[in-house]
Amino acid sequence: MSKIVLSLDSHSLSQFQRCPRSFQLGNIRCLSPRKEAKALSKGTLLHEVLAEYYNGLKEGVPKAELAPKIFTSIQSRKDTGLEYDELQAISSRFLEYAAHYEKDWEPIRVEGFQHTGFSKVLYEDARVKFIYEGRIDLL
Repeated sequence: MSKIVLSLDSHSLSQFQRCPRSFQLGNIRCLSPRKEAKALSKGTLLHEVLAEYYNGLKEGVPKAELAPKIFTSIQSRKDTGLEYDELQAISSRFLEYAAHYEKDWEPIRVEGFQHTGFSKVLYEDARVKFIYEGRIDLL
């Protein structure tokens, strides 16, 4: 008899708590929604924008030049499926963020989208092994 290995992360656990059926469809049957939820599109866009911002800072582009350029690029994005007013809100939120963290700090590392994570065995016996996986979000 082979051992059952269950690997979970915080997203999977949260999804199961919210809706066991959604967890089953997405993680067990490997089905995904036809259209990405707007909240996920917004989050993805914001992470892309912040990675672009921090990479620009690490390359030495002045903040005064970088922030307006990114603000404009957000508004012209057509690939997100977001409405104009949603793009405007994200643009404004980005400028607020950039202004808030304008002084007194420097980014140490920009993670991009190749993440290194961690895993920890939570429980193991002869039949099962439960592993918790995750990554630290640097943005």
